[in-house]
Amino acid sequence: MHARYSIPVAVVFALAASASAFAQGTPAPGPTSPEPRWYIAAIGGATSRPPAAPVFGVEIAEHLGRHAQAYATISYFENLMRDTLRDDLDFTATRLAALTGEDWSLSGRDRGLALVVGAKYVFGSGTYRPYVGGGGGVINLKRTVFETRIGDVTQAVYNDFELGDGELSATADGVNKPIIEFGFGLGIGSGHTHFDIGYRYRNVPRTASSLDFSQVSAGIGYRF
Repeated sequence: MHARYSIPVAVVFALAASASAFAQGTPAPGPTSPEPRWYIAAIGGATSRPPAAPVFGVEIAEHLGRHAQAYATISYFENLMRDTLRDDLDFTATRLAALTGEDWSLSGRDRGLALVVGAKYVFGSGTYRPYVGGGGGVINLKRTVFETRIGDVTQAVYNDFELGDGELSATADGVNKPIIEFGFGLGIGSGHTHFDIGYRYRNVPRTASSLDFSQVSAGIGYRF
């Protein structure tokens, strides 16, 4: 397995082992208790590419049978800006400092807000249920570039130095793009409590550089 994916996968399994041990202290519902059909969960985690940045979200899912789930997830990504553009900003700040004799500091952020719907295949039965799945949806990407003294210089950086793709850099409201995802994880259900530990690979195909990134996250929620 490529090193880029082996680290987040290892984290998922480590977290799964910890969550399983924790959940063993909570009694499972009796054999006559009906299996909850829905769950809603708050999710937190991090992206591993570009460099680690926080991810927050909410997911709601419905059981469509013993082994099938339909889900919808809203996710907020703190920063999806690629390393290459960050390096370009640092280089540009260095050039400006050499030309003007003053210190320049440029930093950037590509904020993402995504809605994805999809399906999961859930293995086994009982408290611990691994799953695989995938889905698609839409993501809004909004780019901002800041200079420490001046503030927002997003459009100036693009117009004057041609950094970043024009579609994303030249609009103040961001752009909407399709997004697809594939993932796997472990769902842990005990009574009305739902735990989830998972890994997701996400791709935004219609961008200048075909943005892709991985996400490791954990969630806790309520089954009903």
